[in-house]
Order: sequence, then structure tokens, then C-alpha cells
Amino acid sequence: RLIVFKHLLDYRAGEDETLEDEILRYTHKQKLEDEKEFLGIFVSGHPLERHTQSVNWDSFGDKEVFETAALVLEVKEIFTKREQWMAILTVDTMEGPKRFVVFPDTYEKVRGTLVKDLIIKTKVYFNTNFVRNERDIIVKEVSIPKRINKEVLSILQNKINSDSPSDSLEQALSAGVF
Repeated sequence: RLIVFKHLLDYRAGEDETLEDEILRYTHKQKLEDEKEFLGIFVSGHPLERHTQSVNWDSFGDKEVFETAALVLEVKEIFTKREQWMAILTVDTMEGPKRFVVFPDTYEKVRGTLVKDLIIKTKVYFNTNFVRNERDIIVKEVSIPKRINKEVLSILQNKINSDSPSDSLEQALSAGVF
């Protein structure tokens, strides 16, 4: 591991900065981000390791609700035939990438606040789709912990303020989304 990080640090270090100085400034989060960017995987840990435990996804049956945390990688919004918004989330869990389905009744509570790099806590369950012969992961509830998402929420607040002053992160906070 140290060899990999020495190369990463050499790449990032400035001309007048020593490797030791760079190591001291290097946070756990930065290390994980660089691992994912350069190697495609997390080597020294996982962004969720402090917020959740591993889940044996195969141990749960259809409709059995369980809690887990996930790192949002992508949000794909879908406008339904009933003219409501829903979403398909690509997330990273402790066990690897997953696809979460968020139906309109749940999505309306968090629409506009689910963004890339956000850590979410969810209650989910499996629903077997016999047409595709696979199990969908359906999101029953979503919460967005403020403390662990400070940086992402700050960026989101700035975007809301610049795009549409009438919308507010404070409205979402007061509605209990977070």
C-alpha cells in the first residue's frame, strides 16, 4: 500500500513540498478519493466504514425491510406515465455497487437533494421482478445525515442559491429530510 501512496503523493506533491509534508496534509477522505480515481477501487478503507456495517444482501427475502448506508454515485430521474418523478440510484455500498429504485412517494421527499458523493441512510427491501428475473432493491425511506455530508450539502446549498433562490435547503431540513 505504501508504494501506491508514495506514487500518488509524488504525483500530487509540489516542487517545494516534501513527501512528509504532503502525508501530514493528506486526509483519510482524500486518500480514499485518490485510490478510487487512480486504481478504480478503495484499498485502505471505504467511505462508509464509519457509518454502517457490512450487509449480507443474499440473506434477505422479498419485502423484508433492512437498513443500510450507501454512497450516491449517480441519480437517474424518470418521469412516470402518471406524471410523477422517480429515480434509479447507482450507489456504492460496503459490498460493492448496487442499483436502488426510488418510487415517487419516497422520491418526492428528497428530489433535488440526492446528488453524487452524498452518503445516505436507507431502509430498503427486495422485490423480485419476474419479467427480468432479478431482484430489485426498493427504497422505502431515505435520510441524509447532515454531519457526515457537510461538504456535499454546502455545495448543494450554493447551487440552490445560484440556480433558484426560491428553493431552499432549509425547507428540506425543516421537513425532516435530513
